[in-house]
Amino acid sequence: MLFIFLLGMFSSRLINLTALPLHMDEALHLTRAVEVWNGHPFWQINDGKIINHWLIALFFPQTSPVFVARIATVLVVMLGYAGALRLAHLLGGERAMWVVGLLWLMTPYLLFYERISQSDAQAGAWVTLSILFAVMQGQDRRVFSVILSGLTLSIAILFKFTAAPYCLTVAFIMLVVNRQPFAQRIQELMLIAGLVLTGFIPPMLYVWLKGDDFFRVALEWVGIGGQSVSSISGSALAWNNLLRFWQQLIGFGEWAWIGIAVLGVGLIAVALWGNRAQRLILVAVLLPLSIMIVVSKVIYPRHFVVTFPLIWVMAAVGWSLILKKLTVAIPLSVGYGGLGVACALLGAGFMLRLLTDPTQAKVPVIVQQEFFSSHSSGYGLREAMDTLPSLVDASYPVIASMFPPSCRRANFYAVQGFELICTDAPALERLDQELQHYGRVYVLTEQRGEIGATPEMLQEVGAVTLLQEFDRPYQDNPAIGLYQLDQYPTTP
Repeated sequence: MLFIFLLGMFSSRLINLTALPLHMDEALHLTRAVEVWNGHPFWQINDGKIINHWLIALFFPQTSPVFVARIATVLVVMLGYAGALRLAHLLGGERAMWVVGLLWLMTPYLLFYERISQSDAQAGAWVTLSILFAVMQGQDRRVFSVILSGLTLSIAILFKFTAAPYCLTVAFIMLVVNRQPFAQRIQELMLIAGLVLTGFIPPMLYVWLKGDDFFRVALEWVGIGGQSVSSISGSALAWNNLLRFWQQLIGFGEWAWIGIAVLGVGLIAVALWGNRAQRLILVAVLLPLSIMIVVSKVIYPRHFVVTFPLIWVMAAVGWSLILKKLTVAIPLSVGYGGLGVACALLGAGFMLRLLTDPTQAKVPVIVQQEFFSSHSSGYGLREAMDTLPSLVDASYPVIASMFPPSCRRANFYAVQGFELICTDAPALERLDQELQHYGRVYVLTEQRGEIGATPEMLQEVGAVTLLQEFDRPYQDNPAIGLYQLDQYPTTP
């Protein structure tokens, strides 16, 4: 059965993996992966995503970049999924392993983010492994488990800073849940802390030698190292973060309420009927989520992904307790069958839409904007790059009138010989230079008037011909415009 779970997980994350076009963050990770090959292992890491691009680099992103970027996420998530199955078995037996296998596999929120190249799902997988090894150490009392817990926790934080609160989870498990002599627990915790800190020595040294900011963007998420992005009170901010979390619970899929019910009932069951270790680990697992909600100054829907795998493990432990009690009244197969139907309703429809046409999948409004309709979405850009060879003459340059990250992202879809020249919007000065040299240039604009140049602005440089426009989902006006720009005839 374990093989079937792993096969289902791998298939659901792999099929039609490139259906959703590249998000801006994914293009950033790809760019960093390419820079590894250029001798820059820590290129622009001030957002706290330090080594997640290394795995992408391992698969040589210069070839099939979109697939390579995302298969890296799938492979890391598979490790976390296997770890969750093992952790659930340790805490709640075979029933818990079955339940978490179904819940993680079919949860729309996790399915969405585990098919894209963002580091949150990857960090969540490494965190799950770290907690697994910490719990294993309490049972087998082997120093090897301590070392593995420290290494995977260090990797999780190096993948993304949002995993840092799980240092408290590991510490809580080592000090409170495990039962070794206290002095031994302290020594083992110090070993874990040493491994985590050691992992940060190379990137910190690199940043210091280059004179860059020490993770400025990441620290500003909690209002450190820069001006706070929010002037509202702490209680109001926490309430807003809680609402954002609630939106992720109810926003993915038409049957999201089933997931909320399964999650809530499972966690309550642990609190009511769990043994000492199960209850304490539940507290330890919920602690990072509470910290994120209370402390974070800037929080995006993807940030909660790191917390969900372990929460599902504990919900599965709760359902194992419920199923054990139900066997007194009903056959166990009925309980498994009912849970299986609930999971199918929860995720099957969403999975089918996401794997075939992502625009048909129900997602929260903020996710819809970020991945489908705003400039961070790859829709429109991908279609423009696919069409470019049939519309332009390769002997003339194509200038991108858009943000540089969007240009780099578009170039990951480029056919050789039709790459965009990246500059900052509106790029009128560069257009004028190239036009004087070649007599004709092409310009690809994004969100004209908001980001890229408008036709009126282009007319100040040369004679404008609209070649084609490209839409983004849920937008009334075309988002991308491809123009031909010719020199005005000179008057004698």
